[in-house]
Amino acid sequence: MEEHWDSWLAEADVELLSSVHTTHVRIPVGYWIVDQRPGEPFAAGGWKYLERSLRWFRNYNISVVLDLHGAPGSQNGKDHSGKSGPIEWIKPENIARTISVLKEIASRSIELNGHPETLNVITGIELLNEPWTEAVGGPISLRDTLLPFYTNASQEIRQLGFTGDLWFHDGFDYDNRLWDGFMVDSGPFSNYIDSHIYHCFGGERQQSEAWSNVMYACKHDGDMIRSKTNRLPTVVGEWSLATGRAPDTQTLAGKSWLASFYAAQREAYGVWSSGAGSFFWNFKIETGADDWNFVEGVQMKWISGVSSSYDFQCSEIV
Repeated sequence: MEEHWDSWLAEADVELLSSVHTTHVRIPVGYWIVDQRPGEPFAAGGWKYLERSLRWFRNYNISVVLDLHGAPGSQNGKDHSGKSGPIEWIKPENIARTISVLKEIASRSIELNGHPETLNVITGIELLNEPWTEAVGGPISLRDTLLPFYTNASQEIRQLGFTGDLWFHDGFDYDNRLWDGFMVDSGPFSNYIDSHIYHCFGGERQQSEAWSNVMYACKHDGDMIRSKTNRLPTVVGEWSLATGRAPDTQTLAGKSWLASFYAAQREAYGVWSSGAGSFFWNFKIETGADDWNFVEGVQMKWISGVSSSYDFQCSEIV
């Protein structure tokens, strides 16, 4: 793990992100980065590498959102939560421990934001990534469990003096009116709903024809975000270029499609829909699958921070 932490994110990666006008990054962390108990299988020591990355991001004027990606007991039963299998986050002791973890992350964030080398670099905290709610057949109740957790955790974090943004993942519940008015009256603080939108996991978003996904992003995804009129601003915290089929990145047609799909989603989740912005998942990957790899996309020039020969606007096709 030391070797991985020391090499996976390099300062050159941060410089490249800055070169295409990246303003924010969302960094996933597991609860064990600040709270590890005997018998838990996680390697300790990641925090110092996180601090190193914060110094790099501060040097390149990129803001950071810390995302609690893995919570005690697992909030979704997926490997990326730290534990595959049963969703045990709903146990009261695990929810309480999650709030304790968030308070520790907030306290450390406040301290780091006051240090000259990392001054004000942490602008937000996401309270919980992808909780598996009843909206996707999971055991977590939106009304009885998730929303009270968000409310209680927010109060605890604000009482510590954290004044940055707080993010609430929607639990894959895009349309439930339970979100209407939630945390809207938060005084001087900014809060956001986080929706993750992918075109590769089935459903109507995964279109049979590649260019149909481009059209869908403009015509439907943008409208979905625009429809959230009585809610907090919506951030699309994860999206990619994957559609379930690997593009041929060596051809002009493949590059054109990737660039257009990128431009369409970036616009659909931002200015076109009055959304609050979006985050590509991920900045890079270990092998293959260029449609998940932002750094590769920049290097191969189908991702551009400002414009490219492939760019277009959703307004041109809607």
